[in-house]
Amino acid sequence: MSTFTKYRNPILWMILGIAISGILGVSLLMWCGFRATNAPSRFETAIALAVRNHSIPRRERRRKNPLLGDSAALQQGRELFLARCATCHGIGGGGLTAIGVNLSPRAPDLRQTPTQSLTDDQIVKSRCGAAV
Repeated sequence: MSTFTKYRNPILWMILGIAISGILGVSLLMWCGFRATNAPSRFETAIALAVRNHSIPRRERRRKNPLLGDSAALQQGRELFLARCATCHGIGGGGLTAIGVNLSPRAPDLRQTPTQSLTDDQIVKSRCGAAV
C-alpha cells in the first residue's frame, strides 16, 4: 500500500483536524487568556445572552407580574435586591462594584435595555436570579 493511499482515510484527516484545532485553541487561550477585566467581545456577549435566554422556560417569559403596583411587594423587592443583588450589581444597578467588575462575565448594568426588556420572571429565573 502506498503512502498516499494510507493517508486518504477520512477518519485520520478528521482526527488530525481536531488535534490541530485543539492545539490552536489552547495556544490562543494561553496567548489571550480569560480575564474578567477584559470586556467581552460582541460574539461572547451574543452567546451569553442566547444561553441566558434559552435557560428561561418559554412559559416563564410570558408570565406577567401578579404583584405589579403592590407597594408592600415593591418594598420587599427593594430589600431583596439590596440583600442579594447589590453586592455585584451595585445599589444603582450599574454593576460597577469591586465584585461586579471582576466577575467573568461581568455583572451586567441592570439599567440597560437588554435587562430592562426582560420580564420580572425572566430576571428571577436568569443565572444570577436563580440564587434568589
